[in-house]
Amino acid sequence: FMILCIFQARIGSKRIKNKILKKIYGKTILEHQLLRFARSKMITKLVVATTKNKNDDVTEKIASDLGYDVFRGDATNVLKRYIDCAKLYNTKTIVRACGDDPLIDIEIIDQMIRIQKKNNYDFVSNVVNRTFPLGLDSTILKTEILNKIPTLTKDQYHYENVVTYL
Repeated sequence: FMILCIFQARIGSKRIKNKILKKIYGKTILEHQLLRFARSKMITKLVVATTKNKNDDVTEKIASDLGYDVFRGDATNVLKRYIDCAKLYNTKTIVRACGDDPLIDIEIIDQMIRIQKKNNYDFVSNVVNRTFPLGLDSTILKTEILNKIPTLTKDQYHYENVVTYL
């Protein structure tokens, strides 16, 4: 079955302006991240999920130029962006990845996907009981679980942060 990585990225970072566009060795942070994800042995498809805001046209261009699909959705309701993207790609399993984590380790994600598949878990994360430093956060979950979150909470914090309710 398909393992869809939904990679959320946007220009509108409040802490570091235009963070994903900052360059390291001639490439944007976004390019480095997407090239790193291309090395995954477990992810079937990666989609960059960005906002419908005009300033994210550049996010779409970078991802498209590297050959990735782009899904554009709600700027503040990131949970809805994930749900809509997962529905469009008709996937049962999602890897959540963030542009806020420029040093993410794809081998950790592949290992977590293997654990999820082998045990058919609904949710696998190294965030609940932090086992890795900040910036290496990874979450794999079933789409059916993601789809339940809006029926379980109306707290906007969970709509911005996708899996914090879980």
